[in-house]
Amino acid sequence: MNLPLQQRSAEIKIPSSQDIWRYKEEGLIDFSLYQEIAQASLLDLAGDQKTAKRLYRRALKKAEKKEAFQLVSFFADKLGYYALKEGNKVRYTAYRQQKIHYDHLQDQYGKAFDLHREVQFLINADYTPIIAERQHIESVLKRIKALFGQTNIIKIHHLYSKVASQYCLAVGDYKYLTTVALATNRMLSLTATPNDRAYFCQHSFYLQTTACLYQRQVEKGLSLCKKYMKTYRSRQENHFALMHNYFLLAMYGKNYLLARTVSDKVAHQKAFIYTSAPLKERWWLCNAYLALYTKTSLRAREVQQQASVASIKDEQTYQVHLLIVTSLLFLKEQNWEKATFYINKLVKYAHRKLKEVYHQRTKHFITILDTLIKADFNYEQAAQSSQESIKQLKTVPMQILQEIVPYDHLVEKVFEWYEKICRYSEED
Repeated sequence: MNLPLQQRSAEIKIPSSQDIWRYKEEGLIDFSLYQEIAQASLLDLAGDQKTAKRLYRRALKKAEKKEAFQLVSFFADKLGYYALKEGNKVRYTAYRQQKIHYDHLQDQYGKAFDLHREVQFLINADYTPIIAERQHIESVLKRIKALFGQTNIIKIHHLYSKVASQYCLAVGDYKYLTTVALATNRMLSLTATPNDRAYFCQHSFYLQTTACLYQRQVEKGLSLCKKYMKTYRSRQENHFALMHNYFLLAMYGKNYLLARTVSDKVAHQKAFIYTSAPLKERWWLCNAYLALYTKTSLRAREVQQQASVASIKDEQTYQVHLLIVTSLLFLKEQNWEKATFYINKLVKYAHRKLKEVYHQRTKHFITILDTLIKADFNYEQAAQSSQESIKQLKTVPMQILQEIVPYDHLVEKVFEWYEKICRYSEED
């Protein structure tokens, strides 16, 4: 299409300073590319089009690598304008086609991002599905999957992986989560930079280990984590989430020595110092549960102090875990008076706050603890009274995000400690 120069010049839309800063914030352009855009624009205004053209060409290549489609479109349009001005129709046509191609890619990415936001709105933060909207979510996911299959755009692959994994966790489709993880792994061959490759490798490991957690495939999950530890980068955003999966898999497999190793490794990483308070508190809680199974300096009084500084998002779950682990640590320390006080407190809290379906197992476990108090140092009576609650506990599916240590494992420890307390009370 041959257009007059004045009309072509008027068509070119220069990105505003706000757009450029937005690209910078999103990580689509680094500081050097930002400098080149500003410098080329100034040279263009000053009339030094030769140098401006050279800078625009260099910036175009960088923007292509970063998949900043709007910027590539702008640079191609600008360079096409220069080619048309010089009378070079072949180069003008090539730049024009490049602009059309990247406008199409931007349109695809825009659609994928809109669908991503739609799914984010329909699925809440706890991955609890809105049942009425399930079919709608599935149709949205199919549309993103269609885009995913049609293009090699890394950003669309990333969005699909993120949305599909959230959906799988919401509806409990853990087999499909493994498929999504393997699809994420295939993106490694498409990525241009080492950082992108590290991110997708880590994200794939995270999804696979999450699927193993939910399917209770402990051995497979641990082997994946060990494989990840050979190539990990602690600065990547999913690193501590993946290490948390590693810790949980070790705890579920009753490998408490490995869980201690994982916890120590996390605590000694420099990146952990700069993580958020909720993440640190979550790891502190993990260490508190680990103290039930290993020799450690952590005492129940320290857990009591931690309750006043909790800033974690899911406050109910966190407070319940604090009360449970405090009660159990006092049981371990043979301090029956304090253990009784916290178990009573836990029963009242559960009756008042824990009304969601996913807290059923927690409530059954609290009932078992309550039977210990009512048995009044009679071990056989406590064991007999709690049989019904133990059966109900085993029938309810385990909620991975709600249990740091499976309650089935904790019940064994609780009765072991209670038996010792009963024996000491008889001797006294």
